[in-house]
Amino acid sequence: MNKLVFLSILLLIGTVRAADPILIIHGGAGTITSEHAAHKRIGMVASIRAGFQVLLDTDNPMDAVEAAIHVLESSPAFNAGYGSVLTENGEIEMDAIVINGTDLTAGAVGAMKHVLHPISVARFVMNSTEHVFLVGEFAEKFAESRGIPLVPTSELIANSTGGKMGVKSHLGRKIRSSYDDVGTVGAVAINSKGNIVAGTSTGGLTGKMEGRVGDAPLVGSGTLADDDVAGISATGDGEAFIRWRVASRVASLIEQGVNASEAILTVLNGMTNKIPGTSGGCIAITKDGEIGFQWNSEHLAWAYVKGSNMTIHYGVEKGEDQTTPFTVVAS
Repeated sequence: MNKLVFLSILLLIGTVRAADPILIIHGGAGTITSEHAAHKRIGMVASIRAGFQVLLDTDNPMDAVEAAIHVLESSPAFNAGYGSVLTENGEIEMDAIVINGTDLTAGAVGAMKHVLHPISVARFVMNSTEHVFLVGEFAEKFAESRGIPLVPTSELIANSTGGKMGVKSHLGRKIRSSYDDVGTVGAVAINSKGNIVAGTSTGGLTGKMEGRVGDAPLVGSGTLADDDVAGISATGDGEAFIRWRVASRVASLIEQGVNASEAILTVLNGMTNKIPGTSGGCIAITKDGEIGFQWNSEHLAWAYVKGSNMTIHYGVEKGEDQTTPFTVVAS
């Protein structure tokens, strides 16, 4: 073989990163009851199991992120999909986004009212349109055109706190504070080749004006993915996260060599100092496979698993790190 050709092949091989597959997820930041926290832990473990199994089976981080978020969107313990909070007029309006860190393609939806899995509609926007963001009734028409069924609002309302898990109640949602209803969900995955994908899905803010869209579906505010830097998904006070450009600031610090968790906390505390009374949390995976998660609210529901040790780590309280083995399901 020609020496020049051989060296060129070696150079190309060297550009492909071999890494442990990793999945990290969050289920919202804020202040919740101990009972709500218990339900969240159950949902987080179920989600991380589903998503990581897909990652192992397919090595496709987009599939893994979508699978993990599907579980969370189907649970009344989280403010996304079935558990979404209500607007000031008793409606549900959901936002979601997915981003592929390899080529920065992204798909997002906002103010969707009648879809159980907005994250899947966001993926269709990314894969089958020239656009990044579709909203409202137009996003719903697009969803229908891709075979995603629309469902009545009544099928998406669940009182997700206290002892009434799964009981549908407009009033129960309407009168609760936004802190009782925390639960925006997100996931970040990296595969064996270093491809990073990030996704976020949310029902938004309790009692919000109709038509309000928060930080979650905005690239650089609530979500970001770049194979050369990191994948990030955020949760917290949406308007503040937009104004402070949280995900972009976290990525910038990581790019400068700051530890992922330290970068997150630095950005969140900077936001709180600049915009008093605000708080939240973030999860991240860097290009080198470093996991980061931090929050300056009272709680953050989080979970992660790495291919190197196959142990699920999860928690809600500060200082909590519960573990359970990940068992591979034979395909």
